[in-house]
Amino acid sequence: MSRQLAQQIFFKETGKTYFRAEKQTLEKVKVGSTEENLSLPEQKLKKSEALQSAILQALPGAKFLISNEGEFLHCYPSKEIENFISGSGSLKGKKLTKVFPTYITQAILSNIKKSIESGAVQTFEFLMPKNGIMFHYEARINLVSPTEVIAIFNDISEIKHAQEALKEHLNELDEKNRQLKKYIDSNLQLENFAYIASHDLREPLRTIRNFAELLKNRYAQQLDESAINHINLIVSGASQMNNLVEDLLTYSRVNTENHSIEPIKTKDLLKEVLVGLEGYIKETGAMVKVKELPKMIFANPTKMKQLFLNLITNAIKFRKPEVPSQVILSMKDFGDYWKISVADNGIGIRKEFQKQIFMLFKKLHSNGEHPGTGLGLAICQKIIEQHQGNIWVESDEGQGAVFCCTLKKDLKNEEEA
Repeated sequence: MSRQLAQQIFFKETGKTYFRAEKQTLEKVKVGSTEENLSLPEQKLKKSEALQSAILQALPGAKFLISNEGEFLHCYPSKEIENFISGSGSLKGKKLTKVFPTYITQAILSNIKKSIESGAVQTFEFLMPKNGIMFHYEARINLVSPTEVIAIFNDISEIKHAQEALKEHLNELDEKNRQLKKYIDSNLQLENFAYIASHDLREPLRTIRNFAELLKNRYAQQLDESAINHINLIVSGASQMNNLVEDLLTYSRVNTENHSIEPIKTKDLLKEVLVGLEGYIKETGAMVKVKELPKMIFANPTKMKQLFLNLITNAIKFRKPEVPSQVILSMKDFGDYWKISVADNGIGIRKEFQKQIFMLFKKLHSNGEHPGTGLGLAICQKIIEQHQGNIWVESDEGQGAVFCCTLKKDLKNEEEA
């Protein structure tokens, strides 16, 4: 038998292909335990139909084939259909007007027309009453042919409720921010800020961040890329605001917490600081060297730890692109005081900005370039002032920077003075 004149016959259960002469009558052939046979084109068609069915089944929501005249042509079985419309099995042949209120029918027909004209997926939302309750739905209309579309309806009521709750929390946070600005502008005592930051600001921020992350994780499959980006912005904004609150709280604690002067073993103190920064140092590829150190100084341990933490972090943060950060720390004896120096090989600071950088909230770079709150160096200045010293920076743009501060040797507690 010539294969050019033969027709291939594929037996589904055996996976074998047989040939027969063209125009001959195909006899029923039993191979193994099956009598079913498919030609190769039929096999491909079956696979294509199975693939399309699997894709539709995987998509969430109630799915319908609808004509351009607004007639239900087919309902694709899913658990969401009965929740969407009861008696969906009898919808075939019915008009949209017999099933939906007029305003929903008009919206569907309008978007069917747009989809047919543009060939693009049309998305819109609508409210639909059911059992005395309003449900929020998202509809997607996708063109199948010039006269048919696939319509998918998703219940997004929970997402909308979550968004409303998130909006309320954002409004609450906005109000707290206004109260905080009014509080700072009116020059009230900063001591009270610790309570405000720890109770009135931190909790709403935590709630917003957690709520947004929960929304993203729970409904990621139902949200488009734009919605996920918006949620990411909320999480990022809440995190930045939380960092600001934490730094403000640290700044207020410098003023309010006990300022006891104690003997400090400088080597142990710096070891503790560098252990705390170990992850950041490894992540950035920085190298921190400690040179000359006195065995002991007299200062407040908590505040000195914060001082070195901020200065070293600042030196690493403002590094040059593609250049590993090198930080050198030293403490030299200058008679009545110690001079602390933290030198780096970073981007440097122009002369006109070298005093401004110690001001509250003063930032020379955007968050996109160098994230921060603009409080780190202000905290350092406050700590040094409490230790009756001075702080300044020596730098040229592009040539790195050396942050210097002085620390009196004979510091004593107030009751000892």
